[in-house]
Amino acid sequence: MFPTPAYYSADYRLSALDSWTEGVSLTVRIQKHVSLGAAYRHYQMFGTDGVTPAAQYPTANVFSGSLTIWF
Repeated sequence: MFPTPAYYSADYRLSALDSWTEGVSLTVRIQKHVSLGAAYRHYQMFGTDGVTPAAQYPTANVFSGSLTIWF
């Protein structure tokens, strides 16, 4: 067992961390007033406090699509 510090939270978002979002997107106009889009983003968090386990920081892969109509 480890002793609980004087100030403690189970919320990893209160620890020191870095986060990155990387991705690509593509939009194609298929008619004069219509376009289709697709995107991919990868989100990562890295702890920098040297205490919180790396498994506590989430990553996410986000895929999205869009249809745009101008009128």
